[in-house]
Amino acid sequence: MGNFTNSGYDGAIDGLTAGTYFHGIFHNFHFRRVFTDYLRTSKGIEPLGFTTDNFQDLRKFSIDRLAQIFEENVDLSILE
Repeated sequence: MGNFTNSGYDGAIDGLTAGTYFHGIFHNFHFRRVFTDYLRTSKGIEPLGFTTDNFQDLRKFSIDRLAQIFEENVDLSILE
């Protein structure tokens, strides 16, 4: 039930700041979009609405890019 059993929340909420220990919650596209649209609306920014979920594609791109940057900048020969 979270930090305070009578709160109805799992984690902590203070105004627009929220914390939780749900592992992988932001991997869910629909949750991310609803959550970020809520934050956008609360700040007077137009919500993004629903589109296709390209999280896996973006994740793969990010990991590949990180690996490329690492390989270009780290001399692994010192480990041999």
